[in-house]
Amino acid sequence: MKKDTSHGSNIRSLPSDRQGRTLKGFRIPKAIVGFIALLICFWAVWLAVPESVITGYTKELLKDSNVSVEFAGIKKGFFYTIRIERVLVNINSPNTLHSIPNRQTLILTVQDVDITPDPLSFLTLNPRFNFSGEINGGAIHGTFTGMLQRAAIRINGGHIQVNGLPILETTGIYGDGTMAFNFKWENGKGEITFAIDHADLKGAPVGINAAPLPVFKRVQGVLAFTDTVTLNSLTMEGRGVYVRVKGIIREHVFDGTMEVMMDSSFDQFHLLQATLKQYHVSPGYYVIPYHRVF
Repeated sequence: MKKDTSHGSNIRSLPSDRQGRTLKGFRIPKAIVGFIALLICFWAVWLAVPESVITGYTKELLKDSNVSVEFAGIKKGFFYTIRIERVLVNINSPNTLHSIPNRQTLILTVQDVDITPDPLSFLTLNPRFNFSGEINGGAIHGTFTGMLQRAAIRINGGHIQVNGLPILETTGIYGDGTMAFNFKWENGKGEITFAIDHADLKGAPVGINAAPLPVFKRVQGVLAFTDTVTLNSLTMEGRGVYVRVKGIIREHVFDGTMEVMMDSSFDQFHLLQATLKQYHVSPGYYVIPYHRVF
């Protein structure tokens, strides 16, 4: 007598049938397909873009500002990354004579800059890039979003050594200390705030002998960048003494004022009181005009 095995065969075939139907019915979401296609398109365009376009884009972005940037050693990575050996940040000042080119003053050097994109941001048509680098022994991190007029930049930095910073040396200040800063740029306007802790400064702001820098242990500042560079505030604090400088830098000329506030707990109170007599406004308060050509 033959055994009926058809029932068992049907049972064994069910998993394979179901598996087949599952695989046959599987579909890759269109959004994933579109995203992969978009990345491939961006990759193809990226390979065709020369490094000079990056430099040209940056110049176009800053053309209406008083700041210019130079790149040295630009290298494109395979996955939309950029490596820059050195970035030089300058302040431009036009000369009154058209036959003489604009003058540039180096204020900052950034080394070993790495730039990486955020792929998802391209789907919103508001591309975002993250970057990092080094400034005088310290680290910086930031973001770059948007394109041209819509571009916005945010940079944070910390543990930066003061000694050797061009932005301070041009003012006649040097020495030791650790600096932290925040920088933002948007709609053609920029602002930088910074603070120096554990300061051991030397020298003196050019043209001002009334600022004994070694007594100041903390320095803070705020600068604004548009068609001019405005020093909204540069404050220096020490025991019994407080100094604030503010003014505008235009065409390599700084015009501003320096306010000195001190009391009898300041070691050099009596000496400076006699030196600053002509600038006296009220007890312990002096205002000094400050004019300097860079």
